[in-house]
Amino acid sequence: SMEPILDRGNLYLLYVGAVDPLVRGSGEALDRMKRRISERNLAGRVIFAGYRRDVPRLMASCDLLAHPTRVDAFGLVVVEALAAGLPVVATNAEAIPEVLWDTDSELVPAGQPESLRRAILRTLGRPPKMAGQAMTRGRLRASLFRRERRAEQVISLFEDVASGHL
Repeated sequence: SMEPILDRGNLYLLYVGAVDPLVRGSGEALDRMKRRISERNLAGRVIFAGYRRDVPRLMASCDLLAHPTRVDAFGLVVVEALAAGLPVVATNAEAIPEVLWDTDSELVPAGQPESLRRAILRTLGRPPKMAGQAMTRGRLRASLFRRERRAEQVISLFEDVASGHL
């Protein structure tokens, strides 16, 4: 629950993404969350944006990306956040620690909401100079992933040409 964070100041939560019908119980979990938010009169502070095609634009209006996932094979959303200059707080699941290596991002264990809340508040409370340094490091890290991806695409193209698929 992010309620203690919402109680601390002028903060809003933006949930982006659609319910995955292949993940059993995810629709029910979302319904429970919406009911709880409504019961606690937090509906004006929590926005469920659903599936969006303009995620970079949304990230530009945010102060932080919280990514408390248990499963993430690559961490694309984390790379996008770093490229947008957002500080990241994420769980140390699967590929996330590798993606966030050498950044000032915060990693917390999955399934520990209090650790997540503390990390979010620490990150939001950084002095401006520290926040600026973190933004620079994050963007540098994101740029490495862009270069690696381009290199993989070129190698794949060469392999296709060499095998006669093109």
